[in-house]
Amino acid sequence: MNRGPFEEISLHVLPAALILMLIGTPVSSLLKLGPKASLAMAIGSVTMVVAITGSFAGFVKFLPADSYKGERERSSQPGSEEAPICWPLRSW
Repeated sequence: MNRGPFEEISLHVLPAALILMLIGTPVSSLLKLGPKASLAMAIGSVTMVVAITGSFAGFVKFLPADSYKGERERSSQPGSEEAPICWPLRSW
């Protein structure tokens, strides 16, 4: 299976980068912050998920029917017109 550069980077580099970012995390200091800080972080995370879902639900009527598929899959379907490619993906 031939993967593009983004798929290769997200498969190999992203997990390593996330682990390297967590190496210096002071876990004991995070535990000392207590339940209020953990609750604030959890509320912030849930709020972001709700906001993203709400934004998608609000804008879904403006998107094409097959917008979830991506540029490559949409343009390779028979009878589909060539969709404009956004700037970062132009060279891929």
